[in-house]
Amino acid sequence: MLFKLSEKDEAAVAVAWAVARNFDKLSDDVRNELLVKLSEKDEAAVAVAWAVARNFDKLSDDVRNELLVKLSEKRK
Repeated sequence: MLFKLSEKDEAAVAVAWAVARNFDKLSDDVRNELLVKLSEKDEAAVAVAWAVARNFDKLSDDVRNELLVKLSEKRK
């Protein structure tokens, strides 16, 4: 369900905040895939950045680096 919603621009922000707030309740694979997917959407970038900052030490190096690169490419 979250993957379907994350495809819609109007729902991406809500999904990103849901992932950020429930970070430890999601499996690593689901959480990481959603964060990477959502990091590509301008609307969700702030929530994804918050999730990365708040859970920096819980992300694997490769996922953390991928997210940081994608977020750093945003103009906002």
